[in-house]
Amino acid sequence: MSNLQINNCSQCELKNGVIIGLIADIRLYKTRNNELQAENKRLNDKDGLYDEVKELQEELVTANDGINDLNDVLKDLQAENNAVKQCYEGSKVKVKVLQVDNDRLVKQVSSNRDSNSNTHTHTISKEIAEYMSHNDKCMGARMFLIPRDEFKHGEYDNTIYWEDGME
Repeated sequence: MSNLQINNCSQCELKNGVIIGLIADIRLYKTRNNELQAENKRLNDKDGLYDEVKELQEELVTANDGINDLNDVLKDLQAENNAVKQCYEGSKVKVKVLQVDNDRLVKQVSSNRDSNSNTHTHTISKEIAEYMSHNDKCMGARMFLIPRDEFKHGEYDNTIYWEDGME
């Protein structure tokens, strides 16, 4: 064997030895890493609640998402409530205007009744008296007020009762 071949073989053996040493070191480091991870978990889980803490943290994230969603819904409802309040305030103003108009109309109708009530009653009584004077055999007369829409084709088609009239 030549010197060159011997040197190449010894270099290969040397490299193989280094590789085997590195593989042994890697295994040693993996084992040590696993031991350290187990120790870390044990230290973090002193009271045996590590897994429960993780679950609760996940639930907390979910609950916070739900709270954010509810806050969005709350904001929408508050905006809708403000719109309803504005509409309500506008309606209150309209009601006040209508109350003023209603009070004015009630006062006007009341005024008309007071001034015309006696006149109408007096006019009806005069009409009945005049009718009675022209019809000696008539024993009594009453006047009836029948709305125009009660007449179909120009004739009244319902029964009139004596009690419904005015004397």
